[in-house]
Amino acid sequence: MQFGNNNDISCASRSGEVVKIESGNILINIMNASACAACHAKGVCSAFEQKEKTVCVPYSGQNLHIGDRVNVYMQLSAGLKAALLAYALPAFVALGLLLALSETGVDELVAGGLSLGALALYYAGLYLFRNKLKKQFVFFIERID
Repeated sequence: MQFGNNNDISCASRSGEVVKIESGNILINIMNASACAACHAKGVCSAFEQKEKTVCVPYSGQNLHIGDRVNVYMQLSAGLKAALLAYALPAFVALGLLLALSETGVDELVAGGLSLGALALYYAGLYLFRNKLKKQFVFFIERID
């Protein structure tokens, strides 16, 4: 299967290293660097940020070993959906509830607390449906030779 930006599928990719192979899953460490990671002044710049993330990818019998370098792909549409669920919708929920409660004359402190409570319920709902959501966010891997 070919990935990348072609007519069939548009994907985002990151390179990483296989750190663990379990029954049914492969754990891959990905070094996530900020846009200015290649800058010559990164040693003195506070904007430089580099984080290591671990991604769990379904294992389908590929010939991979611990330490192998791989490319991890995800459809761009899935990434946009994840950003919508994690950031945009909760912001609209909190802001919408805060504005609606403020218009009804509820005390600002109470309105803020209820908005934060609504966010907690929203994220609890995401957590409860995490297994269903996992099926929608599929990663693909390709060994780097």
